[in-house]
Amino acid sequence: MTKENVENASLVVAVISPAYCEWANLVQLCAPISNLLSQFGEGSRWIIVCEPEPTESDVAQMLMEQPHVRVVSRTPNKTTFADAIQMGLKQLTPNDDVVVFLDADQSHNPDEVPALVGALAKNPELDVVASSRYVKGGRTSNPFHLRMMSRTLNLIFSRMLGVKLQDCSNNVKAYRAPLLAGRTLTSQNFEAVEELLVIATESKGRSLNILEVPGSFRERVEGTSKRRMAHFVGTYLLCFPEYEKRIRRAQSFQG
Repeated sequence: MTKENVENASLVVAVISPAYCEWANLVQLCAPISNLLSQFGEGSRWIIVCEPEPTESDVAQMLMEQPHVRVVSRTPNKTTFADAIQMGLKQLTPNDDVVVFLDADQSHNPDEVPALVGALAKNPELDVVASSRYVKGGRTSNPFHLRMMSRTLNLIFSRMLGVKLQDCSNNVKAYRAPLLAGRTLTSQNFEAVEELLVIATESKGRSLNILEVPGSFRERVEGTSKRRMAHFVGTYLLCFPEYEKRIRRAQSFQG
């Protein structure tokens, strides 16, 4: 066993995947995620947060019978991405060392997870390790105009939030679990990705130590996206002034 594997094996990791009617993708992700979780500490698990009434109950049951897999249903009328993230946070325990967020549509490679966790294991000063499409070595399948729009928005987001990230809107990040456990989101939808950074900063009481590593993005494998661009942009415009106030207030305690 390598030194990196020994360090990873000492950490209890919770991988949270918001998944609204993503059963075809979840079946394909199950084996690779279950296998990679076996290299982490006892109690590591993949927390799938599905719709309130699983549309594929037989598939849900099959997944729950696999090693390291937990399927959790959202409460009725709680169907947004932010609701799923909140339900995932409720599953964290005091034994968890790291929480990783991973989309359920196969747009991200689960093989990135050990590297994210390993970076936290090697450097106790780090709070967050973020997968990035926009650092050297990062990749995305999006066409040029979408890449330019995304990079522009991420530049604005990072400046407003005061975080040193080129890709803060990518959901794939590994956090020290105590920074998020027991916390409550105010987000309504996909802006929860950025609010997690706000919450972690508030928990720490000062600026986060963040490492950004190369990551990849591809179009979803099965199904259609639930994200609608007009609503997506609108919610960001509404929530970000408040996020900026919260994160600046938390950072002001830094001595």
